[in-house]
Amino acid sequence: MKPSTARRWGDALSDAIRLLRVTERAVLGGEQTDIMALLTGLDARRYAQTLATEPAGPLVEEAHRSGTPCTPVEMRRRFDPAAVVRLIEVMRRGQFTIVHLHGARAGVHGRIAAQLAGVPLIIWTMHVFQPDVLRGVNPDEAPPRRQKALYHAVEWTLGRFFCDQIITVSEDLRRRAIAEEQIPAGKITTIYSGVNLESFRSPTDRATTRRELGLPADAPVICAIGRLVEQKGIPDFLQAAARIHVERPNVYFLIVGDGPLRAELETLGASLALNGSLKFVGQRNDIAAVLAASDLFANPTLWEGMGKVNVEAMAAGKPIVSTNVGPIPEVIADYQAALLTSPRDPAAFAEALIAVLSDLPAYDARAKGGAGVAAARFSYETMVESTAALYERLLAEKG
Repeated sequence: MKPSTARRWGDALSDAIRLLRVTERAVLGGEQTDIMALLTGLDARRYAQTLATEPAGPLVEEAHRSGTPCTPVEMRRRFDPAAVVRLIEVMRRGQFTIVHLHGARAGVHGRIAAQLAGVPLIIWTMHVFQPDVLRGVNPDEAPPRRQKALYHAVEWTLGRFFCDQIITVSEDLRRRAIAEEQIPAGKITTIYSGVNLESFRSPTDRATTRRELGLPADAPVICAIGRLVEQKGIPDFLQAAARIHVERPNVYFLIVGDGPLRAELETLGASLALNGSLKFVGQRNDIAAVLAASDLFANPTLWEGMGKVNVEAMAAGKPIVSTNVGPIPEVIADYQAALLTSPRDPAAFAEALIAVLSDLPAYDARAKGGAGVAAARFSYETMVESTAALYERLLAEKG
């Protein structure tokens, strides 16, 4: 039962519904781009949104540009009682009807705070399956038994008693939450993480982008995109690139993104004697143009909640070589221009990339339908509409 501080539904529905969106970090990863799509895509006449996150960062800057009010909340540890107290204060002061939490730490702190603050409707989006992170990137390495047991106990409790609904960004996550955490199936809804497909609908100048990136006009280019963190498996991509370079020295390798491992990865790349064929180009806002300038997309990731960068490659009509982890087979589904390999196997990854390069015209032809698949299942518009429909259903059920 909610505490008596919860306000009456008639009052909540008389004007725009006050909605607090909470996330731990103000970076611009996949979770945060979903948040921005919801901040800008939901009907402002129906939902008055506020963002709670760390005090500064690209997400805060984007939110301010969209006109969204932001309130600072820091979650300094895996469990930070001060963050719970701060969130209770924010939620009570704002008299929010809906609190929608994104990510692991926000999900823990926010569900406890929202329950104690008497928020009428509490929703949490699971963007990645947390036991994967606890286990680490080696699938053979089990997490400490106590740590795993504690996590499952916390999630079982919070999922059953501290929120009204859980959103998972893939069916893979939903199945695992039901099976491994015993969350009731009726409390979990899959809404795919959205991708901004607008830029993929306009023609891009491949030659101009190649010149800007310092790439030859006619060389094959393999592109990897993602934050330079352990999860994304970039060392495996570099090892695969070194193997390919021996057999096909005319191939170029493009790494798009930034992150804490950039210097380490650049050092590794230099040690592999790729002779100028490897380029780190940093964070880019023109992914459609970068993909258009590439011939093949490589995704050596070690784990994903959804893997939306594969959707971008599909929208660009590019062949894909990706690791076969989590929901990636579900996302790629019957896309005929994709090959999947096991994670942490640079030799197999290199072999798959060479197979595509050896038959590139055929793979390009198979990729033609990718834009339609991406638009139908994974657009921002689809995600926003599905989320709004869920809000309305839950509000109606509350009475």
